[in-house]
This record gives sequence, C-alpha cells and structure tokens, in this order.
Amino acid sequence: MFYEIFRFELKRALHRPAIYIYWGILFLIPFAIMNAAGGMLDSVTIQIAGDNTFINAPFVIDMIMRTFSYLGIFVVAAICANVVLKDYQHNTLELMFSTPLKKINYLFGRFGAAYVLSLLVFTGVGFGFYIGSLMPYLDQTYIGPNEWSTYLYPYLSRILPNVFLVSTIFFSLSILLRSVVVNWISIMALYILYGIAMTLFKDLESQTLASLLDPFGIAASFMVTSNVSAAQMNEMGAQLVDVFLYNRLLWVSFGVLLLVFTYFRFRFTYNLRQLTLAKNNGSQVSDDSPVEAVDQIKIRPIVSLVRNNWQIIKQLTRFETSKLFSNAYFWLITAIMTVLLFVASKGIGKMYDTNTYPVTYQVLQILGGSIKFFIFIVVLLFSGEMAWRDRDKKIHEIFYTYPIPRWTSLVSKFIALAAGIAFIKLILIACGVIVQTMAGYYKYELGLYFMSEFGINFIDTLLLMVVAFLIHIVANNKYMGYVLIVLDFK
Repeated sequence: MFYEIFRFELKRALHRPAIYIYWGILFLIPFAIMNAAGGMLDSVTIQIAGDNTFINAPFVIDMIMRTFSYLGIFVVAAICANVVLKDYQHNTLELMFSTPLKKINYLFGRFGAAYVLSLLVFTGVGFGFYIGSLMPYLDQTYIGPNEWSTYLYPYLSRILPNVFLVSTIFFSLSILLRSVVVNWISIMALYILYGIAMTLFKDLESQTLASLLDPFGIAASFMVTSNVSAAQMNEMGAQLVDVFLYNRLLWVSFGVLLLVFTYFRFRFTYNLRQLTLAKNNGSQVSDDSPVEAVDQIKIRPIVSLVRNNWQIIKQLTRFETSKLFSNAYFWLITAIMTVLLFVASKGIGKMYDTNTYPVTYQVLQILGGSIKFFIFIVVLLFSGEMAWRDRDKKIHEIFYTYPIPRWTSLVSKFIALAAGIAFIKLILIACGVIVQTMAGYYKYELGLYFMSEFGINFIDTLLLMVVAFLIHIVANNKYMGYVLIVLDFK
C-alpha cells in the first residue's frame, strides 16, 4: 500500500503543470546567471567569485546551489501543501479515513512523494548551470572543465538535506494542523533562525555555535571555506567535514525526529480544533460557512447604484477585516515581529561604536528595515487566504449568485488587508517611540514617523498587494500564486 500511495501521488503531480513550471523557473534562473557571467551581453557583466575563478568552478556552483537551497524552500512548501491538503480541500478526507489504511503507509507514502517531487524540481538548478555553460556564444576563457561531480556534490551536501529538513517541517505541520498558513510561518521562523545564526557568526567566539544553529548550513560552509584560494575554488567546493558535517547531521536528525513525532501524533480524525481568536457563539455553523459569510451581506433597495455598491463594500469590508483581526496567525506574526523589533533596537543609538542620540530617522532606518520581511509575509499569506477562501470553503458559487458586483468583494479584501498593514506600521511607530523614551530621548518627530511609514513605503506595500491579488486571480493554482509572488518580490 505504501508503494501504491507513493506512485499515485507522483503520477498525479507529474500530470499537472505546476511541477514543470517550478522546474522551469529553477532552470531558467541559473541558466540566465551562467549566460550573464559568461559574457553573452557586453553591456552586462557579472563577477561571481573572482578574476581567476571559472564561472562553472565547483566552488561557484556550490555557492549558488546553497543560495537556491535557501531561497527555494517556498517551492517545497507549495509542493508539500498540495500533496497533504488536497483531501481536506476537496472534501475527500472522510473517504480516505474510512478505508483500512495503515498510518505508516499513508504518512510516509505521501511524505516520500512530496520529498521526491521536491528533489526532482531542484534538479532544474544543476541542469540550468550545466546547459548554460555549454552555450557556444559564451567566452570560453571563463569556463572550466565540466565534471559531473561539480553538480552532484552540492546537490548531495546541500539540496538533499535542506529539502529533507523543510519537507519534514512543512509536511508535519500541514498534516497535523491542516493549514497552509503554518507553512509560511515556519518559513519565517527558519529565516529568523538563519538571521540569528549569521548575526552570531560575526563574533569569532560564536562561529561554531552559529554554524550549528543555521538550518541551511550556510554559516557552517563559510567556516570550512574561509581560507580557500582561487586555485582551490576551481577544484572543489565546501567539503562535508568538521562543523559542516555536524550541521548536516544535526538538522537531518531533527527532521527524522519530527517525522517520528508526526507519526505518533497523527490520528485518522476529520475534525480538528482550529486555532482562532474568535469566540464560539454556540451556533451550528462556523464563521467560514456559506450561511454566516453570506448573511454578512445586506442588500439595499436599488435607489442609487453607487450608494448600493458603497453599502455592499462596507458590509464586506467589515466582514473581511474582522476575519483578518480574529486570525490567530496574524497576531502570532505580529507578536514575533514586535519582539524582533525590540531586539533590533539594540543597534539604535550607536554608529561605528560611538554612542549617538536615537533620532527618529535612525529608528526608522533600523526598525523599518526589520519590518519589511514581516509585511511581505502578511501580504503573501493573507492575499492568498482572502482570494481563495470562498473557493476553499466551496461557497464561491453561492456567493456569485447574489446580485452584487464581483469587484466589490475584491475591493473589500484589499481594504481589509491594507488595514492590517496599517496596524503593523502603527506598531512599528509605537515601538520606535518606546525605544526613544527608554533611551531618554523625547523628540519623537511623529510627523516624520507617519510621513515615512504611510507615505512612499505604504504606497510600495499597496502596489505589492495589487500584484499579489492579480497573481492569485490570474494563476488558477493557490500554491503557484504563492511562488510567483515570491519570485516577483525577489
């Protein structure tokens, strides 16, 4: 039965375009990098490692492979969520859970398929580099010998363990909580842990600890390649020795333990307790049900079309805003952001080891830079949740039968998400004022705060929201939409 489940998931995924689109994206980016670095265009020059290092040298391929294993986890999240959550989304859980399936076959059949599919997608990176280096129009003085080990070794030392780690995290969270949102929160946690590790790595005495804490093994590989010459770069990449080997073993072991925990924790149960801040009013339907959602809309007599549409937008905006601010994941992201803002504030009031006043522009420079990632995560997550909620809950056909324009629903979702972003920016301003107060500085310049956060920065965020909603409307796949938004952001 394990093999049947494994084969079914592979066959199903390989008959859909998403896997090939992911592969194509991961192929085209390194292919373009290789062509740009190889002198395809005289006006474009990319220097990757140094003048005496080939653009296809083992060290260069290893260096760029590690970047893809770090940035490409969004693709792994989309693949794992699609494999795990499809029964929940298509209402086939009851059918699956009523069959005499063994838990070990069900879990590891699906995990194996998700892991293998992710590995197949990441082969596009190596093929992109290899085929790009074979282009006859490139300057051959930049290109060294093409050996299969150059592409295989970083795949084994970086792609396999990193994809295994993130696959176990995404698979476990998805199948235990049955929500795609937790995947993106776990991505945020991994990136935060990586950022902490790289910050510790700047301290010579903490480099070993930082190398072990880094879930992607980037800091550990820095340690084993710190004294590499150009000649050595052309011969080998980061060797799997010392702290780099310990890092790989540590995080692969963590992934194995997480799988074991998931096996003992998983139950063939349909109903799960949902993580929410909304109080249960004792009704028989949830606030996501067609009855409750549609009842929020009160159609007015059509005395004035403009006035009627305005009333509809207000009703829908109130509903979407309440949904956003009652979402526990939104508050979890906000809480993590607030803590990290105060951590980042330790760098305020210092410039080249010289104490300075914590002036407002310095606060905005440090805290504003720290908040951008969280704003992107909120836009990424909740644009998809809002755009796909009706279809995920199977109420879109009911909703579309009501005599209201479709654009009013989209406008209300946009306004609600903009309100959430504005709330986050208000938290940043409050944190900035608190930090200045704690430092004994009372010239707050609130006008500068609001001009900065609700001026051009807010417009940039609104444009990102427009792109995010547009992608989810055009892309007929929720997870594909997530990946395209990430690519647009990068």
